[in-house]
Amino acid sequence: MNPKLKFVFNKILDFQIARNFYRSPEHGGINFWEDTTNLYIDLRRIDSIKNKNFFLDQFIKKIYENERIEMLKRKKQISKLYKENSKRFFIETAKIFKNHYWPEGKYICYFSIFDFGPRFLEDRTFQVYIFGSDKLVLFTIFHEMLHFAFYDYAIKKYPRIFKNLDTERGIFWDLAEIFNSIQHLEKGFIVLHGKVQDPCYLNHKKHLNKLQKLWIKDRDIDCWILKGFEHLKGYSQK
Repeated sequence: MNPKLKFVFNKILDFQIARNFYRSPEHGGINFWEDTTNLYIDLRRIDSIKNKNFFLDQFIKKIYENERIEMLKRKKQISKLYKENSKRFFIETAKIFKNHYWPEGKYICYFSIFDFGPRFLEDRTFQVYIFGSDKLVLFTIFHEMLHFAFYDYAIKKYPRIFKNLDTERGIFWDLAEIFNSIQHLEKGFIVLHGKVQDPCYLNHKKHLNKLQKLWIKDRDIDCWILKGFEHLKGYSQK
């Protein structure tokens, strides 16, 4: 059974995630906080502010107040956009994961004024940048949903390999992100969200070509997971 995705505002979560990315900005070779200060120039002042949490909290509250009408309008647009494309997405994922059932969870898309795009595997929730283009929004939604399916499939199918591995860093995280990057380059996903330039982290580009060819060879999730894992494992031991 396919999950039903809810769309929700969560200002407190926006503050928590922004604070975390300010403290730890780099992920996969990308400095997310630097990108954010290019979007919101006023945030560059935070380094000189004594009470950084208060400054960040007030900044977020101001955006929510000033953009309230536009954000409500965008929520309706995104909900409609997802509804129009979700059926095709689930058809694509059913083929990829061999009709593997979706894991239980809340399945909530939290709107954010930031383009950090974190996901939370434990309860199947994630954030999406509310002011992003339709293409970017759909890309983010399907990217995070793919993560929920991929991690669940890998852990349940190959528990001896993946059950005790970290899902937030290391080989398992690398494997999941590269898998998503490859899917976003497939025709089925290009139809969903259009062509996306550089759909992978900088640190993963050196693996993308080889692992993409491995996927194209037979498009078998089991073969790809096992061979992809061995490739990354061998690379990390060099």
